[in-house]
Amino acid sequence: MPASRDIDTSAWIAWFAGNALGRKLGKHFFSVMTSCIVSAIVQLELSRWLFRVLGEDQADQVIVYTQKCVVLPFGHANSPARGGPAPRVQLGYC
Repeated sequence: MPASRDIDTSAWIAWFAGNALGRKLGKHFFSVMTSCIVSAIVQLELSRWLFRVLGEDQADQVIVYTQKCVVLPFGHANSPARGGPAPRVQLGYC
């Protein structure tokens, strides 16, 4: 089983945008959803972005998809909001 990977908001957005970086990240981060980690704060940020871009119904469907990952609750020691590990990616424009 692959090592667990903490996926931050920018990686999710790049993947959903389908740009070159998103496709590259998809091969490494999203190939096995049960080995990925997503914090509740990332889910919140992602849902707000998706709501603006796709609308409420599709945003809800995507958030359900993120729940295939291990979800870290707010305040968890490894959550990005507490300075925990997260991949650092230079996105540029999506």
